[in-house]
Amino acid sequence: MYSFAGKYEPSNQHTGQYERSGKGLRTDGGDHDYWNRLRRSGNRAAFADLGNTVFGVDIDEAKVERITRGDLPIYEPGLEEIVVRNVRAGRLKFTTSYDETVPQSEFVFICVNTPSSFDGDADMRAVRSASEMIAKSMCDHTIVVNKSTMPIGSGDLVSSILQELKSPESTFAVVSNPEFLREGSAVADVF
Repeated sequence: MYSFAGKYEPSNQHTGQYERSGKGLRTDGGDHDYWNRLRRSGNRAAFADLGNTVFGVDIDEAKVERITRGDLPIYEPGLEEIVVRNVRAGRLKFTTSYDETVPQSEFVFICVNTPSSFDGDADMRAVRSASEMIAKSMCDHTIVVNKSTMPIGSGDLVSSILQELKSPESTFAVVSNPEFLREGSAVADVF
């Protein structure tokens, strides 16, 4: 998940593109295929490079430590430079804690793997798990963005999990944000 937190401050590279204040944006991960790693890394880096504070959450502590050091799980031209620049600037942070990031986040992106199961249906276990953790950590209003490749009806699945597990004072909206990144040009595609 990604989190924009705090007030929008334009970076040196991108200025005046939009104004933003309030809570944040966040993305969620796990051990996933190339495209989901690219999607998470590229989007996190792009949002941070636009001046937002972004949190990347993963359940694997070793992976969080590696990414924080700039050791990316994939190669994409230009990505490492953007990640390192934004980690050093304090706009891109990685953690294993949903509780540390979701309450600060206005937007929470679910970016997890949804591989095909043996019967050809999408394996939604990672989506369910991320939704449960988000629901338990939400406070105030949170916009949850389905960023993974998910079948029709996934928004309803995520909504039902959030509704069941959220605190009474929390509210939410679930939206879908499909994307199409091309290997070798994903950084350019995001910008």
